[in-house]
Amino acid sequence: MFRMDDHEHHRERVRAELDLAYRAVSPAAADAHLRLSALHMRRLAELGHVSVTDEPTPLGTTH
Repeated sequence: MFRMDDHEHHRERVRAELDLAYRAVSPAAADAHLRLSALHMRRLAELGHVSVTDEPTPLGTTH
């Protein structure tokens, strides 16, 4: 169960850091939050919950 908790922690941190980056007043703060979000995304990838090599799906298309 710890693995799921770890997943939830990193998933929530990704969302929180992206929100903070979006709301940041300075470009430096936005950059810092985006970098922290990327670190948490990498950890999710290491846990096997996301793939960082997948190409994004173009808008308006589905799989």
